[in-house]
Amino acid sequence: MEISWVTWETNAIRCNSIGMRPLAFETVEIFDCFKIFTTQEIWYYNFNYWTSGRRALATNSFQWYFYNTSDTFANITSMWAITPNSSSGDCVHLSVLKNMNTTGLTQKNCTNKFVFSCKGTTTVAPSNNTANNKTWSDAISFCCTIGMKLLSMDTNFKHSALSVALGNGKTLVSKYWTSGTDYGCDGAFGWCTVNKLFREPVWAPGEPQPGKHCVAVDFSGGNATLIAADCSTNLRFICEARDAIKSTSRAKGIQDECAAIFNITETELDSIFNSTSFDVKIKCFLKCLGESGGVVFNGRLVDEQLLKLVEHLSTDNDKLMSGFQTVDECSKIQGMDDCDTVALAFQCGQEKDPILVKNTVKIVELNNSAEQTPVQPSIGQCITDYQCVMTDYHRQIFLTNGSTDGLIVDICRKRYLLGKKETTYREGASWCCKYGLNLVSFETVEELKCLVSSPLGGRARPIKIWTSACRIGASIYGFRWCTSNANYNVSMWTWLHPMSLYYTHTVW
Repeated sequence: MEISWVTWETNAIRCNSIGMRPLAFETVEIFDCFKIFTTQEIWYYNFNYWTSGRRALATNSFQWYFYNTSDTFANITSMWAITPNSSSGDCVHLSVLKNMNTTGLTQKNCTNKFVFSCKGTTTVAPSNNTANNKTWSDAISFCCTIGMKLLSMDTNFKHSALSVALGNGKTLVSKYWTSGTDYGCDGAFGWCTVNKLFREPVWAPGEPQPGKHCVAVDFSGGNATLIAADCSTNLRFICEARDAIKSTSRAKGIQDECAAIFNITETELDSIFNSTSFDVKIKCFLKCLGESGGVVFNGRLVDEQLLKLVEHLSTDNDKLMSGFQTVDECSKIQGMDDCDTVALAFQCGQEKDPILVKNTVKIVELNNSAEQTPVQPSIGQCITDYQCVMTDYHRQIFLTNGSTDGLIVDICRKRYLLGKKETTYREGASWCCKYGLNLVSFETVEELKCLVSSPLGGRARPIKIWTSACRIGASIYGFRWCTSNANYNVSMWTWLHPMSLYYTHTVW
């Protein structure tokens, strides 16, 4: 790999080799915009860059090099951070001052070395999606090409929100394709893109009409009703995607969506495992989570998934038969409606085999099969592609301070389990899982200091210990705790100055 610390000439040569040119600013307005960008609260990049500017010997003035004479550029003199003189160097350097008071150009000797930087062509604005009507199959294909799905009206939340959003706009009142169809089974309509059968659909009067197999939603009169239509008809359509901007993984995006639909708070989420009865919104939240996570289909448990988990957990035939019996009994429970059925099955599992339930929930939490949303999350993403299976045997070892392949220590009124060998992040997370634990999240600086200052069971130091924090896809400061809802504050590390904080995806 080539070094990033280069002279002015080397910078120009390298830019040319990749089809780019050294930095230059077309107008004063663009430069001023760049200055505003650099004075944000946190500047994540370097502070010294070469530009294409250099002194012209013929006129003893500075100008942009490597650009066609037809290109128009701002007068360099308006961008100086320090007034140039005849003895301070012939090449122009861009300085982003650390104190963030100003950003500007300065003179430097051309043999000085600064950060490699280039400028490409202007990024073309993305084209607007056309408003052309499409057939049902073409609408599904188009949504897929932009990383989205054709609309499914599978929740009351969507129905009411879209009725308000589209029913009151004169230019928006129309018929729109949904993913609904009864292809393959006449009369049994389902939502293709979310793999659900219709539940209490709001059909328009006289619908669905026989012989018409694709479903559109008609927004008119301030309400939304479903109609069956010929699939070859050209209609408007709506693409949808999960809002995962603030989610730390695809699976967390599912949980956040279900929580938003049913107005579930973090406190309510944390109390689910300790509750013996649920209100309606918690019941429907469990159904939503199970369906999106692949363990519930149309209000019923997908027993194949659970039986596979039982097989994995069982250490002998008696445990296998007991696990199968639990799945059989709990999956047969019938409630007053789909939400009640799922909640009763959940409670049944809690009573008969809580370890199986916890592992089932973990499957949903780590489910990475949810679609990648087209809008990238604004925070770091967590690693979820590791195996996580808790066993009753290992859980009891941890609770009773039994013999383990790690080290159980009680520190500052908390119990921790320390591994004895070095592992990867995923291996460490899987190892914690079998004891019913997660990689550690330090929710306060006091907890971190307490652990660091303890004897750690006599472990030799220095020692590096994985925590849950990740920052995949985010800036160098974009870490967040993956096993806790506590805010991640970089300032809590200032007393330690962990350099690995800035160079790894996961904090040590």
